[in-house]
Amino acid sequence: MKKVFWKGEKQYISVIEIWRKVYCLLIPLIITALYVTIYLKYDFKIYNSVNFTEALTALITFVSIIISFFGVLLTMLISIKETSELVRFFLMSIEKKDFVSAIKRLVMWGLFTVIMAITLFMIDILPEKIIVPITVITVYSLIRFTALTYRFTNVLLDNLA
Repeated sequence: MKKVFWKGEKQYISVIEIWRKVYCLLIPLIITALYVTIYLKYDFKIYNSVNFTEALTALITFVSIIISFFGVLLTMLISIKETSELVRFFLMSIEKKDFVSAIKRLVMWGLFTVIMAITLFMIDILPEKIIVPITVITVYSLIRFTALTYRFTNVLLDNLA
């Protein structure tokens, strides 16, 4: 339920509602801009780390675990909706459009992050002018995926509380 403040004919949305709408974009943009600034100012190349491939493997594992966790959770919700009053109440009280949209975005950004990480495994054959933008996109997509995971978790918890 949106908390909207009315003043005459105009409608004002609370600061918290505005933050909830933009933080999944704003936080990744800020962190990515910070990375690009550090890269440009200090020539900081995370892809030159000796542990870079291990970090990519960990990133893929992290994203895969989160996507599969929510996949199992959704399967459970769907399969027990007829037998559980709590699940039935949850499914009736949730804003289905927001819920489905949050799931789709979460999965899409997770898969995109995995694809970018897999592309970075070819660091030995890619020119640096391609590695740099892919690294920046991967940083952005990882932080975006993490923020979307947080948002989806909040949607679940807000509707259970």
